[in-house]
Amino acid sequence: MEKIRILNVGIKQGESNGRAWRKCGIQTDKHGAKWLSCFLNQRNESRLESLRKGDTVEIIVEEQGQYLNFRLPDRIDYLEERVMALEEKVGMKGEEELASVSGEINEDELPF
Repeated sequence: MEKIRILNVGIKQGESNGRAWRKCGIQTDKHGAKWLSCFLNQRNESRLESLRKGDTVEIIVEEQGQYLNFRLPDRIDYLEERVMALEEKVGMKGEEELASVSGEINEDELPF
């Protein structure tokens, strides 16, 4: 997730294989002249349509070959970021550390 400032924004529409589509394109202060794009759908339509030049927003960038796609973070993305920050604070290294703990619990020591 990265915080960017929008330099240009536009929405295009078209049709492919008989299906209509709409796509939002943005240029940002961090990506220079490159355009980042995101298809509109029911979940993101209102948020993408409200983007304006000069807005500062958080986005998630995904590189697809020569193209840069973006999406707006949802609640799960923010939750994952918070969990990772907490794990760093308590010194967890991820699944490897959890795997090393498994098997160390003796059933006789459980209180139930």
